[in-house]
Amino acid sequence: MQGVVSLLDETHQDRIAQLQDLLEREAGVCGLCQTPIPHLSYHVADAYEPDLLAATLLSFAGSNAAIHVRTSGVGVFTGEHIVVYLPVVRSPILSAMHHVLWRQLGRSSYNPSVNYHPDNWLPHITLIDHVALPENLPAITRVLQRVDLRWQIELNNIALLYGAGETIEIRFRHPLQTWSPDAS
Repeated sequence: MQGVVSLLDETHQDRIAQLQDLLEREAGVCGLCQTPIPHLSYHVADAYEPDLLAATLLSFAGSNAAIHVRTSGVGVFTGEHIVVYLPVVRSPILSAMHHVLWRQLGRSSYNPSVNYHPDNWLPHITLIDHVALPENLPAITRVLQRVDLRWQIELNNIALLYGAGETIEIRFRHPLQTWSPDAS
Protein backbone atom coordinates (compact mmCIF):
# COMPACT_ATOMS: atom_id res chain seq x y z
CA MET A 1 0.00 0.00 0.00
CA GLN A 2 1.09 3.51 -0.75
CA GLY A 3 -0.76 6.65 0.21
CA VAL A 4 -0.53 10.38 -0.28
CA VAL A 5 -1.30 11.97 3.08
CA SER A 6 -0.78 14.87 5.44
CA LEU A 7 1.08 13.79 8.55
CA LEU A 8 -0.23 15.14 11.84
CA ASP A 9 1.83 17.58 13.85
CA GLU A 10 3.65 16.35 16.96
CA THR A 11 0.94 17.57 19.34
CA HIS A 12 -1.78 15.60 17.57
CA GLN A 13 0.46 12.56 17.08
CA ASP A 14 0.87 12.58 20.88
CA ARG A 15 -2.90 12.92 21.36
CA ILE A 16 -3.51 9.92 19.11
CA ALA A 17 -0.92 7.87 21.02
CA GLN A 18 -2.53 8.87 24.33
CA LEU A 19 -5.97 7.85 23.03
CA GLN A 20 -4.62 4.52 21.85
CA ASP A 21 -2.95 3.93 25.24
CA LEU A 22 -6.19 4.84 27.04
CA LEU A 23 -8.19 2.47 24.83
CA GLU A 24 -5.70 -0.31 25.42
CA ARG A 25 -5.82 0.17 29.21
CA GLU A 26 -9.53 0.80 29.66
CA ALA A 27 -11.17 -1.01 26.74
CA GLY A 28 -8.77 -3.95 26.61
CA VAL A 29 -7.98 -3.54 22.93
CA CYS A 30 -4.35 -4.48 22.28
CA GLY A 31 -2.26 -3.85 19.19
CA LEU A 32 -4.63 -1.09 18.19
CA CYS A 33 -3.55 0.51 14.99
CA GLN A 34 -1.72 -1.07 12.08
CA THR A 35 -0.82 2.40 10.81
CA PRO A 36 1.69 3.71 13.35
CA ILE A 37 2.05 7.15 11.74
CA PRO A 38 -1.03 9.35 12.39
CA HIS A 39 -2.19 11.02 9.19
CA LEU A 40 -5.07 12.09 6.95
CA SER A 41 -5.13 10.20 3.63
CA TYR A 42 -6.03 11.83 0.31
CA HIS A 43 -5.15 9.08 -2.17
CA VAL A 44 -4.19 5.41 -1.82
CA ALA A 45 -2.94 3.15 -4.62
CA ASP A 46 -1.10 -0.10 -5.16
CA ALA A 47 1.84 1.88 -6.55
CA TYR A 48 2.92 5.21 -8.00
CA GLU A 49 5.38 6.06 -10.77
CA PRO A 50 8.12 7.57 -8.54
CA ASP A 51 9.43 10.42 -10.70
CA LEU A 52 6.00 11.62 -11.78
CA LEU A 53 4.71 11.36 -8.21
CA ALA A 54 7.62 13.39 -6.81
CA ALA A 55 7.13 16.12 -9.40
CA THR A 56 3.36 16.20 -8.75
CA LEU A 57 3.76 16.43 -4.98
CA LEU A 58 6.47 19.10 -5.16
CA SER A 59 4.31 21.17 -7.49
CA PHE A 60 1.30 20.72 -5.22
CA ALA A 61 3.27 21.69 -2.12
CA GLY A 62 4.64 24.78 -3.83
CA SER A 63 1.22 26.02 -4.90
CA ASN A 64 -0.98 25.16 -1.90
CA ALA A 65 -1.05 26.65 1.57
CA ALA A 66 -1.44 24.85 4.86
CA ILE A 67 -5.06 24.60 6.01
CA HIS A 68 -6.83 24.02 9.30
CA VAL A 69 -9.32 21.19 9.74
CA ARG A 70 -11.57 20.13 12.59
CA THR A 71 -12.33 16.72 13.97
CA SER A 72 -15.70 15.95 15.45
CA GLY A 73 -16.68 12.87 17.42
CA VAL A 74 -15.84 9.29 16.53
CA GLY A 75 -16.80 7.05 13.63
CA VAL A 76 -16.72 3.36 12.77
CA PHE A 77 -16.21 1.69 9.41
CA THR A 78 -17.94 -1.69 9.57
CA GLY A 79 -17.26 -4.77 7.53
CA GLU A 80 -14.77 -7.60 7.70
CA HIS A 81 -12.34 -5.36 9.59
CA ILE A 82 -13.64 -2.71 11.94
CA VAL A 83 -11.94 0.67 11.84
CA VAL A 84 -12.51 3.30 14.55
CA TYR A 85 -11.63 6.82 13.47
CA LEU A 86 -11.91 10.53 14.13
CA PRO A 87 -14.06 12.10 11.40
CA VAL A 88 -12.55 15.23 9.85
CA VAL A 89 -15.12 17.87 8.93
CA ARG A 90 -15.14 18.13 5.14
CA SER A 91 -14.87 21.86 4.46
CA PRO A 92 -15.00 23.38 0.96
CA ILE A 93 -11.25 24.13 1.04
CA LEU A 94 -10.37 20.57 2.14
CA SER A 95 -12.64 19.12 -0.54
CA ALA A 96 -11.11 21.37 -3.20
CA MET A 97 -7.58 20.41 -2.14
CA HIS A 98 -8.50 16.71 -2.21
CA HIS A 99 -10.13 17.01 -5.63
CA VAL A 100 -6.99 18.62 -7.09
CA LEU A 101 -4.79 15.90 -5.61
CA TRP A 102 -7.08 13.12 -6.86
CA ARG A 103 -7.02 14.51 -10.40
CA GLN A 104 -3.26 15.14 -10.43
CA LEU A 105 -2.33 11.78 -8.89
CA GLY A 106 -4.39 9.86 -11.42
CA ARG A 107 -1.55 10.19 -13.92
CA SER A 108 1.04 8.60 -11.64
CA SER A 109 -0.97 5.94 -9.77
CA TYR A 110 -1.62 2.28 -10.42
CA ASN A 111 -4.91 0.83 -9.20
CA PRO A 112 -6.04 3.70 -6.96
CA SER A 113 -8.54 2.86 -4.23
CA VAL A 114 -12.05 4.01 -5.14
CA ASN A 115 -12.63 4.73 -1.43
CA TYR A 116 -10.58 7.89 -1.92
CA HIS A 117 -12.37 9.09 -5.06
CA PRO A 118 -13.88 12.56 -4.37
CA ASP A 119 -17.41 11.11 -4.53
CA ASN A 120 -16.59 8.49 -1.87
CA TRP A 121 -13.88 10.08 0.28
CA LEU A 122 -14.58 10.38 3.99
CA PRO A 123 -11.68 12.31 5.54
CA HIS A 124 -10.64 10.72 8.82
CA ILE A 125 -7.80 9.96 11.20
CA THR A 126 -7.60 6.28 12.12
CA LEU A 127 -7.47 5.31 15.79
CA ILE A 128 -8.00 1.55 15.55
CA ASP A 129 -7.46 -0.41 12.36
CA HIS A 130 -8.26 -4.04 11.58
CA VAL A 131 -7.96 -5.46 15.08
CA ALA A 132 -11.12 -4.47 16.94
CA LEU A 133 -13.90 -6.98 17.19
CA PRO A 134 -17.59 -5.98 17.28
CA GLU A 135 -17.77 -7.02 20.94
CA ASN A 136 -15.09 -4.38 21.75
CA LEU A 137 -17.15 -1.47 20.40
CA PRO A 138 -19.23 -0.80 23.56
CA ALA A 139 -16.08 -0.53 25.70
CA ILE A 140 -14.33 1.59 23.06
CA THR A 141 -17.26 4.03 22.83
CA ARG A 142 -17.56 4.25 26.65
CA VAL A 143 -13.92 5.33 26.83
CA LEU A 144 -14.09 7.76 23.91
CA GLN A 145 -17.31 9.47 25.05
CA ARG A 146 -15.34 10.90 28.01
CA VAL A 147 -12.75 12.53 25.75
CA ASP A 148 -13.08 15.84 23.91
CA LEU A 149 -12.47 14.86 20.29
CA ARG A 150 -13.14 18.31 18.80
CA TRP A 151 -9.67 19.17 17.63
CA GLN A 152 -8.32 21.89 15.37
CA ILE A 153 -5.41 20.58 13.30
CA GLU A 154 -3.14 22.34 10.85
CA LEU A 155 -2.38 20.25 7.76
CA ASN A 156 0.94 21.73 6.71
CA ASN A 157 2.62 19.00 4.66
CA ILE A 158 2.13 16.49 1.89
CA ALA A 159 3.74 13.07 2.27
CA LEU A 160 3.92 9.58 0.82
CA LEU A 161 3.49 6.64 3.17
CA TYR A 162 4.76 3.31 1.90
CA GLY A 163 4.33 -0.20 3.29
CA ALA A 164 1.86 -2.01 5.51
CA GLY A 165 1.26 -2.56 9.21
CA GLU A 166 4.18 -1.73 11.45
CA THR A 167 6.52 -1.43 8.45
CA ILE A 168 5.00 1.78 7.09
CA GLU A 169 7.59 4.43 6.37
CA ILE A 170 7.60 7.99 5.12
CA ARG A 171 9.06 8.06 1.60
CA PHE A 172 8.43 11.74 0.85
CA ARG A 173 7.46 14.74 2.97
CA HIS A 174 7.32 18.34 1.88
CA PRO A 175 5.84 21.37 3.65
CA LEU A 176 2.90 23.22 2.18
CA GLN A 177 3.18 26.98 1.78
CA THR A 178 2.59 29.07 4.87
CA TRP A 179 -0.33 31.40 4.42
CA SER A 180 0.35 35.04 5.20
CA PRO A 181 -2.24 37.84 5.21
CA ASP A 182 0.45 40.08 3.69
CA ALA A 183 1.00 37.77 0.72
CA SER A 184 -0.30 39.11 -2.55
